[in-house]
Amino acid sequence: MTEKKKLNKELFKKLSQVKETIKKFEQFEKDLQGQIIFEMKDFDVERVKSEFGTFSLMNRTTYSYPSEIKDKIKKLQAKAVLDGVANKTETEILRFQAKKEDETL
Repeated sequence: MTEKKKLNKELFKKLSQVKETIKKFEQFEKDLQGQIIFEMKDFDVERVKSEFGTFSLMNRTTYSYPSEIKDKIKKLQAKAVLDGVANKTETEILRFQAKKEDETL
């Protein structure tokens, strides 16, 4: 008789904890960046060189498009897939969705 293998649930627990920690650190990073931006503007400096690296105030431009343009792009993409001219790349990933507070197993 062969022994049935069991999943190592500790690995899943660790990954969920790491993801939660990352989420908290990302918010902490966002808050720190806001404080640094405020500080740099208050001192009227655009670049700070330090022993940690160089911090620079920059503007990043993004564009948003009207829905009719987005719809045309989606249709063109779908047509490219159907016509076989779109390049397809598949990557195996692990998706994790945190359990909601009121959710039970």
